Amino acid sequence: MMRVQLMLLVVTLVGLGNLGYRRRLAGLQVTGDADVLPVELRGPGPTWVVFTTPTCVTCGPVVDVLRSTESSATVTAIDASSRPDLSDALSVRAAPTVLRANADGVIDLRLAGPAAASEFFSLRPV
Repeated sequence: MMRVQLMLLVVTLVGLGNLGYRRRLAGLQVTGDADVLPVELRGPGPTWVVFTTPTCVTCGPVVDVLRSTESSATVTAIDASSRPDLSDALSVRAAPTVLRANADGVIDLRLAGPAAASEFFSLRPV
């Protein structure tokens, strides 16, 4: 009986660890899909798009950091609540969601949520 309980405990812990790991990876990911920004959002070179909401307290600082550190890139902030069409098309589910696209509009980085954006910017060389 003790072996069965121990086995159930181990399986439960492994499952919880896997769930936490997947949630962490979901926040910071390089996209494997060929998601592409709509033409209206593309700049002439690299483009950063930050989806915000009116109640997001971390969105403004994220936009500010991008504008100050990415001077050669186009940085656009979009209120997700006023553009649900774009939010849905680009699978935006958290604020801020930061997308980076190349000159062709192909999204090569997606940061979802304040923790992912914070971690990304803290690890970047300035």
